Amino acid sequence: MRPRIGLLQKALTDYEAGRYYSTVLVVLSVMDGFVNDLDTAVRQGLHARPVEDMVAWDSVAGHHLGLSHAHQSFLKGFYKTDDTKVTELFRNGIMHGTLVNFDNEVVATKAWNRLFAVADWADSRERQAKPVEPTPTLREALRQWKDTQDQKTRIEEWQPYEYETDPATEELSDVAQTSRDFLESWEKRRWGPVGAHFMELGSARSSVGKLAVLAKDLYGTLELSEWTVLRVRHVAAAVAHTDVELLVSGTMYRTDLRWVRVDDTGSTATEWESGHWALSQYGPSLFLKPETAVIEPDNDR
Repeated sequence: MRPRIGLLQKALTDYEAGRYYSTVLVVLSVMDGFVNDLDTAVRQGLHARPVEDMVAWDSVAGHHLGLSHAHQSFLKGFYKTDDTKVTELFRNGIMHGTLVNFDNEVVATKAWNRLFAVADWADSRERQAKPVEPTPTLREALRQWKDTQDQKTRIEEWQPYEYETDPATEELSDVAQTSRDFLESWEKRRWGPVGAHFMELGSARSSVGKLAVLAKDLYGTLELSEWTVLRVRHVAAAVAHTDVELLVSGTMYRTDLRWVRVDDTGSTATEWESGHWALSQYGPSLFLKPETAVIEPDNDR
């Protein structure tokens, strides 16, 4: 309906000014075009829709059969000129010029009412097309409730913990290994793998190429020549920090990287749930701050 709002605003102006003939013609054309756009695979204007197709199964504007009953007069054919005053919205006769005495408030008002009913009918079709989610059984509902309570209890009992990393250890924790993968990719300037570590909100996912371009834009001028993952601090069930030393463009930084565990939909996941660690604050200015730079003592003094 949005592309036709301008026409409807003009039709409303004409209606308020008493130019009912103009209102009727414009609103009828808007209804035809709007309905024609509903199904681009099989285009049918409102005048081409059969009566049985005009049932709003969960109408909020009125009785679910109201539009289909009114549609009968909408489709009624008129094949010769008639100057009798019209008080029904006879679309066929009005649009084809055989009914010429329709310039009155009653017909114009019925045109507006029909437009609102058609919009409600279109919304109803859209809602009806959506798949209905099955209602969970009592057993399923109880299981979901128990799972929720177990998850809540586990989160409440969770306690922060931390540990140092040992480069000689073959099996690193997920967070430590993810940090190493990120820093190694940055050091080797492999922008695709660097961008793959960035956290994205919501279920939408950027392409690998788009993330690679973003990573290059953010890190392309920063040369990482040395790095060490010192410690991992789990501060929440889904949040961890890795304390790191980074030699970036000749400056040593002691800082930390913030990681959040997310699932495949982008929602936060606890460390015991399926998911992966993503760098939440991936802009380098967020962790390469002036206060994290290490100032070496001047030994010449």
